[in-house]
Amino acid sequence: MADEPVSMIDVSLKVAILRLLLKFKNELNQSMLFISHDIATAAMISDRIAVMYLGKIVEIGSTREIPSNPMHPYTKALLSAIPSIRRRRIEEIAIKGEIADPTNPPPGCRFHPRCPFKMDICDQRAMKGYIQYATKPPIEFKGPTYEASSPKLIIRITLSDSIVHINKLLWVEIELEGQMAYKLGLLRVAILNSNAEKVYDVYMMFPHRTIAPNSEIPSKEVYTFVWRASKNPSGEVEVTPGKYFIIVKANIEGKELTVKGEFTIVE
Repeated sequence: MADEPVSMIDVSLKVAILRLLLKFKNELNQSMLFISHDIATAAMISDRIAVMYLGKIVEIGSTREIPSNPMHPYTKALLSAIPSIRRRRIEEIAIKGEIADPTNPPPGCRFHPRCPFKMDICDQRAMKGYIQYATKPPIEFKGPTYEASSPKLIIRITLSDSIVHINKLLWVEIELEGQMAYKLGLLRVAILNSNAEKVYDVYMMFPHRTIAPNSEIPSKEVYTFVWRASKNPSGEVEVTPGKYFIIVKANIEGKELTVKGEFTIVE
């Protein structure tokens, strides 16, 4: 474990220490837990990053996905504070207020008292699904694909399988393609049973991204959502065998595009 190994150190010495750690990692095939308040340094030395707030992991993903496609508001705020000369930059997000008492954390998402995107649901339960993978999840998507389209956007979802066992994972690949894909503002994923009762409902916020003049506008965005087929801790609806529906809504500049799929849960 390397706990803040380069904190408050001269830049030249900092580089030397990081090179030494990378040498240990590469030549000795050594695993390392690198703890830092500097997310840019963590990205330089690590393969994966876990972002924590008040003792809880709020997002985990690869060092390629976290900086380029943060999903949790706290991760976005951290990255927005880093000076960048990249073509795509996250709009600055100001965090207001004081950190809560870690011995008595707030209910629901622990970041919600300071979050500029707070919704009513945030103080009831923590958001789920902030799990990212470098290229693709470690599973094969064998399930059906569903899509919806508008003149400048196609939203496509592919399920890991059409049949999910109780307490097992359903993986969903969400792909946005078209001129408006990079302008995604909000993604909502809901799972309903055959009685149209919601067993799961999650929102993912995406801050505005600025594209530099004369730069290429990205035409495709891919996200991965994961849900365990069990009752949500704060929910009232039991997950039982039967037919279920997944509804994904993409909100772009106030306009909403919805795609609906279905799957079956079995014992």
